[in-house]
Order: sequence, then C-alpha cells, then structure tokens
Amino acid sequence: MKLSVIAYCFPDYMMEILSDGLIRLLGRENIHFQFNEAFPPDCMRARIYERLREPNRFDLFDGDALVISTRSGAPKLSEWMSRTGLKKKVAAIDGEDDTTIRSDFRSMATVYFKREVLLNSSKVDRVRPLTFGAIPEEVPAVERTRNLAFLGKPTSPIREEIWKALSEMNLPSCEPLRNKEKYNETLASSLIGISAKGAGWDTYRHWENAYFGCAPLCERPKIYVPSNFEDGLEAVFFDGMSDFRQKLSGLLGDIPRAKNIGKNAAEGCRARHLSIHRAKTVLEVLA
Repeated sequence: MKLSVIAYCFPDYMMEILSDGLIRLLGRENIHFQFNEAFPPDCMRARIYERLREPNRFDLFDGDALVISTRSGAPKLSEWMSRTGLKKKVAAIDGEDDTTIRSDFRSMATVYFKREVLLNSSKVDRVRPLTFGAIPEEVPAVERTRNLAFLGKPTSPIREEIWKALSEMNLPSCEPLRNKEKYNETLASSLIGISAKGAGWDTYRHWENAYFGCAPLCERPKIYVPSNFEDGLEAVFFDGMSDFRQKLSGLLGDIPRAKNIGKNAAEGCRARHLSIHRAKTVLEVLA
C-alpha cells in the first residue's frame, strides 16, 4: 500500500505516534508525508520528524488511501478527495482533548478515529476510538532506586492534588524534564509511575510508564480504551484522592507486587499498545 499522510499542526501527539507506527509497518518509501515542519529543536520526539523529512517517493495524490489529522483543516481533505476521486479511502484522526465530533471530517471520511470517546456515550456512525500508544525506544539498564515518578505539567486540578498529596506523604515527585536521556533514566529507575488526566483523559504517561516497566498507578479513565491494562495485574487504577493515597501506600508497602505489576505492564504494552498497534488499527480499515 502507498499511503498519503497529512498532519499540519505541531504538537499533534496522536499523529506523531501514528506516523511512527506507519513508518515501522509500511516503510518510509511507501508513505507521502505532508506536515508542519515548525517544531522546537529540543522536541522529545524530534527523531520521528527526521524520518518525515526524508524525500517522498511519490506524489501526495497518488496514494492509495489518506490518513489526515483533523487539525489539518477540512479544505485539505476536500482538495485530496477532489483530486483523487471518491473511491479512495480516508481515515480522519481526531487527537483533540475534547469529545467533539468534527462533522465536516466525519461526513467525508471512510472512518473517523477519535481519541476521547467517553464511556457509555452514544455510538456515532463510522466513529471509532483510538488512543495514544507507546513509541518504542531504548530503556536504560538501571536499578529501580526511586519510589515513583510523576512527570507532567499541571494541566488539570487532580495533578495539583496529587503533587500536594505526595508532599504530605513525604514522597518526592519529579519536575518535568526536557532532557530526554535524563527523562528516560528517571522512568526506568522508578518503581511506580503515576498518571492522571491532563488537558484530556488520554495522557502519554499512561502508556509511557508501562513501557518503561513502572507499576502504573493511573486515574481511572472516563474514556473508552480498547484492551486497556488489566486492573490489579498490569496496572492499578484509582478513583479520587482517598483511593489514590490508599493504593499508593499499598504498592509502596509491597515492593515485590509493584515490581511484578511493572513487569506485566511492560509486557502488555509491547504486546498491544505500541505505535505499530495504533497504526495497524487504522490500516485494517484502509486495506
């Protein structure tokens, strides 16, 4: 398959994860990328963009199908469809933090993949859930000497509450790190990885903590997460701050259990929650 991909916004984490998986599955030579090249030089995902900058081997409108971010704008989708005809398939990728369905994209696309699909929400024709996944990378070979890692920006009230709780429990947390090497070492050396809602329910920490083998202590998401980690085996989910404190104390009081959950989480992440798995979900519809 020759695939055309349009992603005209930075940051667009959903498209960055998906692009990584598509390259791994199809090869860079089988994808035409049209994307926004204006990204910071210290971007923690800059290595993906190095691959995107490789020369395209075919014209955008010669792709067999199209994957397009909703951030790219409906006019770009309309142009592609008018230039290629209506027989080619289109996957619209909505990685926004909200639950809004962009009707212009949904009406034109073969399938509309939505990151934030609330549990028990009414089904909408051609709309399917698609969450973040982990981008494969090297895991530093370090000992787990840290109790926990809580990396992220204060983009929601519960994150502020967690930092306050950790302080009251005399547990040091982590400030956001821009150095990728130090960032990875922090995760690889942490027994527990905490994740909670940010601007959206789906946060990259949810997948990253598991990939690096931390025992994921996660706020229970209110969105549909296909094949999510199994509670108590691959992760520990909490509901509210009282439950958070209790379950964090439980993990810290049973180190062998925490290590086993971290091991199971890493295995589960690699088996079904990598960028290639998200890319396969999209390609199965377009094939």
